[in-house]
Amino acid sequence: MSNDELTATETLIVVEQNFTLWTGTVALEESDHIYRKILPGGLMQKGRKSIFPKTGINPLETIKQRSRRYLESVAMPILGKWAIPQSKEAAVFLRLQNFDSEWTQALDHLARTYDQQFERWVSDTVRPKDPLWAKQVIDCKLPVDDVIARFHCELYSMSIIPSGTAAHNTATLLDGMGGRLLQEVQRFANSVCDSQGLYTATTDHQGITLRTRVGHLELLDKVRSFRFLGNDLATVEMFLAQMTPLLMKGQKGRIRGLNFWKLKAAFIGLSTDAGMAAIVNFQATPDSLYQPETIAANVDVDAVFSERFRSLDKDADDPLTAENDAGTNTSTSPYIADLFATAFAPH
Repeated sequence: MSNDELTATETLIVVEQNFTLWTGTVALEESDHIYRKILPGGLMQKGRKSIFPKTGINPLETIKQRSRRYLESVAMPILGKWAIPQSKEAAVFLRLQNFDSEWTQALDHLARTYDQQFERWVSDTVRPKDPLWAKQVIDCKLPVDDVIARFHCELYSMSIIPSGTAAHNTATLLDGMGGRLLQEVQRFANSVCDSQGLYTATTDHQGITLRTRVGHLELLDKVRSFRFLGNDLATVEMFLAQMTPLLMKGQKGRIRGLNFWKLKAAFIGLSTDAGMAAIVNFQATPDSLYQPETIAANVDVDAVFSERFRSLDKDADDPLTAENDAGTNTSTSPYIADLFATAFAPH
C-alpha cells in the first residue's frame, strides 16, 4: 500500500449513530383477524396492530432522520457506516451528541406522557371506529417501562486500519469514495436545474432559493474536507469556491443579471458528464461556461452543456441588459452563518 493510501486511511474516522425505535405496534393474534375487513387503515397493517399513536413516536423518528441527513451532508458512506475526515471529528461528534441529547429529552417526554397519549388516542380515534377493537387495544397496552426499553440511541467511532491481504483493496475503496462524491455534486447540480433552485419568476425577477444556497455551502465544505481522496475533488472544490461569491449576491434570494446567468451556466456544467470532465481537467470556470452571446441570441451552444443548456429561459429578456444587484445576502441562522464563514475562510 502506498504512503498516500495509508495517509488517507489514517485521515478517515468511521462514525455511526444508530437509533432503534418502537413501531407502536404488536403482532396480530388469531382472534384479531375477524376485524381485518372492518377496521380502517392505520389500526391494523402488515400482520401487526397499532397500540399507540404514531404522533407520540414521530418526534423521535424526526431526530433519527435529522441525524441521517446531517451525516449525509458531512460524511461519506463506507462499509455500511459513515466516514469523516479526522479534522472534522470534534465538530461532527458535537453535533451528533446534540442529537443524542434531544433523543434523551424526547424519550423522557414520551415516558411522562405515555398514559395520557394512549388514553386520548383510544378515546378520540380507536373507540369511535369500533368499541370492541378499542377493548382489544386496551388489553394489549404495554407498561411504560417496556415501551421505553424498546428505544435505543448509540454513538461510536473507530479508525480505519487496513491489514493483511485485504490491504491492496484500500486504493479501490478510496477511489470509490471520491467517485461517489463527484456523483453527489452532479446530483445536487441536477436537482438545482430540475427543481427551480435557480428560477425566473418574471423577466426582472430572478432568484435563488435558500435551500440551494445552503446546499451549495454544505457541499463545498464536504468536498473541501475530502479533497485528499483525489485531484479531481480539489479541482471541483476550486470551481465550487469560485461560484460561492455569485451565490451570496442579491437581497432576499434575488439574483439578477450576469450573476444569475453565470450561476445557471455553472450548475448546468456541473450536472453533465461533459461539463464535469471539462471542470476537472481545468478547461472550465464559472466565467468561461457562461457565453452571453449564445444566451442572448438563443442559439445552440458547445456540447459541453449537453441538451440542458438549451433550456435557459429563451423567452426571457436579454440577460446582458438586466440590472446587476450588488447587495449581499445575510442570514441570522447560526448554522448558515457558520457555513458562510467556512466558505470564505482561507484554505
